[in-house]
Amino acid sequence: MIRLIRFPLMVSCVVTLFMHFGCTTMAPSSDSSSRGGTGSEVVGVVEYPDDTAAAKRDCGQSALFGRPLVAGTVFINPRMFLSDMNGGGERSDTVTDNNGVFRITRVVPGEHLIYIRDNEGNAVGHIVTVPEKPSVINIGTLYARKTSGVAIKYAGTVPGDVKFYVDVRGTGLQLSCNSRNLQVTLDRIPTGVDLSHIITIRMVRPLKKGYDCDPVLLVPGVVSVLGSILD
Repeated sequence: MIRLIRFPLMVSCVVTLFMHFGCTTMAPSSDSSSRGGTGSEVVGVVEYPDDTAAAKRDCGQSALFGRPLVAGTVFINPRMFLSDMNGGGERSDTVTDNNGVFRITRVVPGEHLIYIRDNEGNAVGHIVTVPEKPSVINIGTLYARKTSGVAIKYAGTVPGDVKFYVDVRGTGLQLSCNSRNLQVTLDRIPTGVDLSHIITIRMVRPLKKGYDCDPVLLVPGVVSVLGSILD
């Protein structure tokens, strides 16, 4: 069992919460791309949470009072996409317009993770299922919040050079490390009300093993410290 410690992103000295989650043997990666279909589109709007806007919605007024996330970078990947095994890294598909609206075209059928971020540490993730029949899927309004992060280190005893990856399945986010006993942090992880992340840890040197850790429920503005990788 791995211990999970959470502390604020900007504070490194206060531990606030302990919890546990299970890890299972890493599943193989699925298809490497969500694009390449012919007819399906996914559309939506991204805003920042705003109490005033929410109050106006509750009173039955227009939903246009929310502050849109303008020029946000939009990504889409298969839900189980594993960046370091697919020649990976983040590959942008489109950007939000001046109203926070985005449209992703030519999406293949299947389950996908949409990930939108700005340049100020805010993001949101959303899972969408595209049917076989060409369709337009309107996912409505998403709300970008402060991103989360995970931190981990290799503290094993097997001699040899170190190399391991930490991936957030579906986002294209990845982190590689080649040092022992050095805690590394993968940040910019989006949060969302319908989203629990699969964090994958893949060790390639000095031994080979991998784990999917699911679910890791991440909190906006918080780094979750995973237990060290051991032999």
